[in-house]
Amino acid sequence: MRRLLACALVVALSGCGHNGGGAVALLVYGLLGSAVSRASGGCFAVCGGNQVCNPETGFCESAPCGGGCAQNQRCDQRAPVPICVQDSDPADVFQGPPPPAPLPIVAPEP
Repeated sequence: MRRLLACALVVALSGCGHNGGGAVALLVYGLLGSAVSRASGGCFAVCGGNQVCNPETGFCESAPCGGGCAQNQRCDQRAPVPICVQDSDPADVFQGPPPPAPLPIVAPEP
């Protein structure tokens, strides 16, 4: 954490007196916010859409069902669109069409 603050200070001071000082200050502010979020167990960034925070890695990961399944449900990803289904339902809720009939095999003529 000490090195991060030292780096942030160096970056902030290197932008002083130049036209990019405001941009550098915003960059430092963003880096510090990201570091504080990660240090408190969150992700480096704010996860949105169909993503959830993985607290082990600190990165946002895809959540096909949006992370919104209830406690007694699971996300079935084999459906055309991932949906939440009850745990008591069989895993293969959506069955595909039956396989086509085998093709006839004809012996070659001599």
